Amino acid sequence: MNLTFEVEFSREIYVDKSLFCWKIALKQQFRVLAILLGGGVILNLLGSIGKYFNNENFNFFTGIGMISLVLGLILLMLIIKSRIIFKRSLKKLADSYEKAFSKVTYEFDEEYFKYIDSKTEVKLKWDYFVDYMVINEIIFINRNENVAQSTIFKNSEFPDGKYSEVLEFLGRRLKLRLN
Repeated sequence: MNLTFEVEFSREIYVDKSLFCWKIALKQQFRVLAILLGGGVILNLLGSIGKYFNNENFNFFTGIGMISLVLGLILLMLIIKSRIIFKRSLKKLADSYEKAFSKVTYEFDEEYFKYIDSKTEVKLKWDYFVDYMVINEIIFINRNENVAQSTIFKNSEFPDGKYSEVLEFLGRRLKLRLN
């Protein structure tokens, strides 16, 4: 079975997919941020309780808590800065893609997946991919655990009814990753 789709390049869809992928990739950093900030607050509270009871052994907790809070704030600043840089570069990239090509072709074959635009033709065998997942009607065909390196399709990219055909096809070729 072979599914081939030629679709118009959509700047809005490209930006939406990229931002959604960025948010998923950041989940791990937000977990670390929560641990650092939450742990810092808890350790500082323990240190304060110890000081209230004149127990100098709790200074250690306060010190570690402050280090944790500082690291958390640095990570937060890096996340904010990376988001600003990402949005700026995403705008430039979307502009260049919009100028470079108007149509892209996706081909789902039993042996390979192929992507074609006016400048590129990429043909990847299915064993190159690990699995696929679906989040909010966005399909991620994963090369590894890093979602940022996934091939991504939004439901609205496909002609009517073809989204479900692609999901059915992927179900036969790859294993579904539950998120």
